[in-house]
Amino acid sequence: MIMGTISGCRSYYALEDFGVRHYQAVSEKLGLTVTRLPSDTTFRRILQKLDFETLAQQFDQRCSPYY
Repeated sequence: MIMGTISGCRSYYALEDFGVRHYQAVSEKLGLTVTRLPSDTTFRRILQKLDFETLAQQFDQRCSPYY
């Protein structure tokens, strides 16, 4: 989701499409063995359940140059 969003994906379908298009390269680079990619509805469900305030705080803490 993060890589797709950074790449300009602005919809659940676009995130799904990004995963399909870049599956091979990403799975090789990260050493993943995923047999089923998430669908657009899976992205929707996950994003609806996220607490974005907490996520943003954690992201800021981890990405801070003073961490």
